[in-house]
Amino acid sequence: MGLSRSSIAFLMAEAARRPFSGRILMLGLQSLLITEEEIEEVAHEQGVKLRDVPETIRQRTLQPGCASADYLFYRLGFDEVIATDVSDFEGADLVLDLNELCVAPDQKGLYDVVLDSGTLEHVFHLPNALQNVIDFTAVGGRFIHIGPSSNHLDHGFYMFSPTLFWDFFTANGLDIQTFYLLRYNLLTAAREKWLYGEYEPGALDNATGTLDVGTYALSLVVEKPTEVGEISIPQQSMYKRIWSAAESSAGQPQPAPAPQVRPKPITLWRSGPRKWLFHKLPPGLRLWLKAIRRNRFPLPKQRWM
Repeated sequence: MGLSRSSIAFLMAEAARRPFSGRILMLGLQSLLITEEEIEEVAHEQGVKLRDVPETIRQRTLQPGCASADYLFYRLGFDEVIATDVSDFEGADLVLDLNELCVAPDQKGLYDVVLDSGTLEHVFHLPNALQNVIDFTAVGGRFIHIGPSSNHLDHGFYMFSPTLFWDFFTANGLDIQTFYLLRYNLLTAAREKWLYGEYEPGALDNATGTLDVGTYALSLVVEKPTEVGEISIPQQSMYKRIWSAAESSAGQPQPAPAPQVRPKPITLWRSGPRKWLFHKLPPGLRLWLKAIRRNRFPLPKQRWM
């Protein structure tokens, strides 16, 4: 699990919206992919004032030459930084298996922020893991997720659709504060800015085949306003909208269905020397060129972070 420059910028933007304090629980000890000096630069970009940190804090650095998660989160305002993992090989404070309902009574509601940056996709029993997340989070606290959405084959068990988290958290009474679909370049992901687009229900209904060849992830912040008991299982919001529309229009005359328009075939160059040159390119490069011509980032309100 790692935090890139862009992931840290996302956390800084959340700190600017609502300052951090208290305890943070990391699902897996996070490795940072940037230096302490670069953390200062990102804070300046996001307009966040970092706290001075005593030299006595723990420095569990997983990436040589980079800052530690302890350093980052103390500077962001936390007083206690705790990590949980299924083993202690990276120095986790709590050794727990998130596949099980594993939150002890003295850990329930203990954390002001629970952070998942690359763990939940590796946990097979996702409902239990999400129940644990809610149980760990204090009333008034936040859950922050940064994780894969598309083009992460065999990275973990899952690549998450945005509707999974939106529908689950709203069904369980949590308030969604920030929700982005984001795209990044895997080769430059550690230190380059990523493209963020604001997500809301309906924005991507059945958006099959609309993404380009980029790598996509989700970043979101939810707040827990009240105690939550056993989790509720959501129905997908796309179908709830369909059912609601069908009920409201029952007994009313229906418009004729719109004719289906078949998409035009993808052709970069129809004939001549350019077509000949295109077919001389390596197959992977031809596929990439076709993809970027065909597809675009699917959400409005974009920003680089």
